Amino acid sequence: SGGPPPRKQTDPVQSRSPSWRLPSFLCASASVRVIPFRRPVCVDSCATGGRRDSGEERTPDDYPRETRRGEGERNSSPTLAAPFSFSSSFPVAPVVVSLSAIASVGACWFHRFRLSAAGALAFLRTLINELKAVLGPLSPRGDKYCSVACLTRYLEARNWNVAKSRKMLEDSLKWRAAYRPEDIRWPEVSVEGETGKMYRASFRDREGRTVVNTSSHEGQIRFLVYCLENAILSLPEGHEKMIWLIDFTGWTMANAVPIKTARETVNILQNHYPERLAMAFLFNPPKVFEAFWKVVKYFLDPRTIEKVKFVYLKDEESMKVMHKYIDPEVLPVEFGGKSNVVYNHEEFSELMAKDDIKTASMWAADAQTDHVINGNLAPEARPAAAE
Repeated sequence: SGGPPPRKQTDPVQSRSPSWRLPSFLCASASVRVIPFRRPVCVDSCATGGRRDSGEERTPDDYPRETRRGEGERNSSPTLAAPFSFSSSFPVAPVVVSLSAIASVGACWFHRFRLSAAGALAFLRTLINELKAVLGPLSPRGDKYCSVACLTRYLEARNWNVAKSRKMLEDSLKWRAAYRPEDIRWPEVSVEGETGKMYRASFRDREGRTVVNTSSHEGQIRFLVYCLENAILSLPEGHEKMIWLIDFTGWTMANAVPIKTARETVNILQNHYPERLAMAFLFNPPKVFEAFWKVVKYFLDPRTIEKVKFVYLKDEESMKVMHKYIDPEVLPVEFGGKSNVVYNHEEFSELMAKDDIKTASMWAADAQTDHVINGNLAPEARPAAAE
């Protein structure tokens, strides 16, 4: 009778196809892995304007606040500016987002609502602007920290839920206000690095990401945070994640990190550096470590556990997994590679001194004002009625 045919109701889980195709829109980035699309989608230059393949327009009101986590790995990739946006009660500013973020949203939404790649891009922009709006005014340092990439990482860590992402981000801002990780300098922690138990490797993985090498679990938390901040500083533009290469040579339960320290480490990594880990390779862990690992796993997010790979020098298959990420030509000999590079504390100290200058310059904008939110010192997030 003239109107459109009734929409067929199907269970998005039961009807999900076991085979997936990646449309040409996302194939533009070699670092974007297979993302589960419900069906082949043809997208050219975002021309669909956020429409589903049925041609019907969808707005943020069509989506529930809670979503399922996406499947598959998400990696850093080139960026793309969206020429359109969903209608929203929040002001939508021009936002440049990475294709990996679009892929992650797609993994979460495509199979459930048949949302096109262009629609995912527009929806992601709306989420970013919504999170930015609910955070309220920020100090110069807080504004610099809450970049588009940062907001995207916190959204992804909380399954694209704006309210939960806001809570997580505000907690991180308060932690950074108290701990001041960006103010840690090499002379303060250099004694912890004398043995080379943790350092930023001179080589990178196949995608250019920073590799953090650690051979001991005895390092202080402050040294760990310094290494994280330095590794982030050294990431190439467009990359948000790093590789961890952990050497278990000589590890025993006697020198294992206390559970309390392990919990604090996990808390910092998961809650204040979300979506920073691309992969962690545990090299030659002894059998006794399995018992310790079972305890540590209890505190880890399931997605983080999936990124942890056990690698054994005598296990060719496990070595191949690591070589997919790190070229054997640049991998040190002690890790089964071909490079004879060794840790030199004096040379590394010189490098860190130069990086400290870069860090100081980067964060120099916010040096004077402290503000309080809910009784907590938080220079990164000040109330709207400040001053």
